[in-house]
Amino acid sequence: MAKLSEYERKRDFGKTAEPAPSKGGGKRKGAPRFVVQQHDATRLHWDLRLEHDGVGVSWAVPNGIPLDPSENRKAVHTEDHPLDYMTFAGEIPKGEYGAGTVEIWDSGTYELEKWRDDEIIFSFEGNRLRGRYVLFQAGSANDWMIHRMDPVEGNPDPYPDPVPPMLANESVMPTSTRGWAAELAWGGVRAIARCRPGRLDLRDAELADIGARWPEVHRLTRQIGAHDAVLDGELVVFDEAGRPDRERLARRAKDGSDSAIRRRARENPATYVIFDLLFLDGEDLTDTPYRRRRELLAGLGLGGEAWRVPANAKTKIKELLAAAAGQGVDGLVIKKQSSLYAPGRRTGEWLHVRAEGALDAAEAGPTRAGITSTAEPIDKKKARLLVEGRELTVSNLTKVLYPAVGFTKGDLIDAYGDLAGVLLPHLRSRPVTLKRYPDGVDGKFFYEKRSPKHRPDWVATARIWSESHKAEIDYTLIEDLPTLVWSANLANIELHTSLARIGDLDRPDSMVFDLDPGAPADVIDCAGIALRLRAFFAQLGLDSYAKTSGSKGIHLHVPLGGTATFGESRPFAKAVAETFEARFPDEIVSRQTKTKRTGRVLIDWSQNDRHKITAGVYSIRARERPTASTPLEWHEVEAAAESGDADSLVFTIDDLRARIAAKGDLYAPLLSQKQDLPDVSV
Repeated sequence: MAKLSEYERKRDFGKTAEPAPSKGGGKRKGAPRFVVQQHDATRLHWDLRLEHDGVGVSWAVPNGIPLDPSENRKAVHTEDHPLDYMTFAGEIPKGEYGAGTVEIWDSGTYELEKWRDDEIIFSFEGNRLRGRYVLFQAGSANDWMIHRMDPVEGNPDPYPDPVPPMLANESVMPTSTRGWAAELAWGGVRAIARCRPGRLDLRDAELADIGARWPEVHRLTRQIGAHDAVLDGELVVFDEAGRPDRERLARRAKDGSDSAIRRRARENPATYVIFDLLFLDGEDLTDTPYRRRRELLAGLGLGGEAWRVPANAKTKIKELLAAAAGQGVDGLVIKKQSSLYAPGRRTGEWLHVRAEGALDAAEAGPTRAGITSTAEPIDKKKARLLVEGRELTVSNLTKVLYPAVGFTKGDLIDAYGDLAGVLLPHLRSRPVTLKRYPDGVDGKFFYEKRSPKHRPDWVATARIWSESHKAEIDYTLIEDLPTLVWSANLANIELHTSLARIGDLDRPDSMVFDLDPGAPADVIDCAGIALRLRAFFAQLGLDSYAKTSGSKGIHLHVPLGGTATFGESRPFAKAVAETFEARFPDEIVSRQTKTKRTGRVLIDWSQNDRHKITAGVYSIRARERPTASTPLEWHEVEAAAESGDADSLVFTIDDLRARIAAKGDLYAPLLSQKQDLPDVSV
């Protein structure tokens, strides 16, 4: 048959089980048939075939047949197929055209309204597909679109936007576990996955798009097939023994270039551990009991190289809790089987219960024997800690402040204890504004300029005029290790300080330029600007030093040592920023106007002010992971700018510990170096 010559040319019927054209395979009586075949080939797609003039006229639809009339989907016109293909399902062998698995997703008849060379209007009468559709040419002979023309009953898509995950309350085991179900608490990165045909949208607990960091999970859409589903789970990296490994997970959670992400995925592959189903094929399941949601989730039959659905336990839950610590997890999440899904909320119907062994280990401190390892328990929440002769009461040491990696308040105290040797010289005599995160980095924070009234009497303060309070208030001074530990125990994650010391608050120790990228610009763009600024200052005879902000950008400091006032350094810094903006208008802005920052680096000079604060050197930052503001050597900045490797300018607490041991305090010159601002016009 002439119409099937292209079909025959592409296939070796001695190797493939696909039907060869037959002489009796022409026109047939009755309503014309259709079939949609799910084809898992090089890429998962759906093949639509309409019976017409004795053949199956065919289109490949990459993202499945649209159910919603608000969207058009691409349909690629392919060669005609014999009518026997309308019932074909099976394996096309490797090496053959279209190699992969073919399954019948839906079939039935259709009612034809119009058939032209460039437009076909028809109505599906299938098991899954019902409705009026149009196929229309949208470009070359093979480029078509498919569109649903009639309205859909109800709301086909109650989740057009990402859904924040439901949260669990920290708790103890209920007296009775009847009516509850338990899941292991993996301590991974919480992730909501929206799966649509051929597409995956992956979001973290803050609804940030993290799909690019976890490429191995995207093949999940092949198994989901034509379903439209929203899943809830955690991204976990396991060690060789099958236990969750938080250090490897932290390395995977970094941003980076595509090649760096692929390399880390090969070295430390992740698994998406799925435990809930929020939406399935047009049905909102959040008002459906957890028991039923799990049944529907099990019905999807999900399980692959980078995803799985572990069973939940409905009996012997207390025994499972006792065994949890030995499995490398910190406990269980137990859920009422009748619980509904409350996006972004804690209802008390999901409980996070820690395993006793995990709790003891957390209270004992990390294996490196941090400062909290000597804490003596007072009760379940509080402990007594002796630091350089000062007695402190610390609390909730096991409270997780960084959910993505399980970093606790005890870890924060230990980290600042380890950094104290290099950190305290930069803090002494400098007013500190506390930035507290009582519910961790995913919760709300608040700034606290006025030193808390409940502070120990040995915490030093300085009475200073506050522009925001319009009054003199007592600022906290962190002069010693006990005060640093007390500050960390308040969940004061970040240390924001003045550029000047209390001896002369009008004369800064340094001039600072905060290089802040506006997406899609990033820290690599900041590195390039920092190098230009360094060269500029070198021409003026001034040394300059760089550190990561610990967040998105780079801070560049020019030591002054109190030789200039803010009245002199502020206009100088402003003039520098404006000069660079004038020279490089496509790359740099000097004002914080959001509309002008896209794709450019802001040189923020405004922090050169007596009443402004900036994140200090060695401050830990409240990001997804505990990164820190880290001093850099200029050759490191040059290497990063040359390679484009943004990861080389990201340092966690553990990275910083190792750097200090190897390099000492790279910001030590800021403590003593005196430089005069040149009396020139910049």
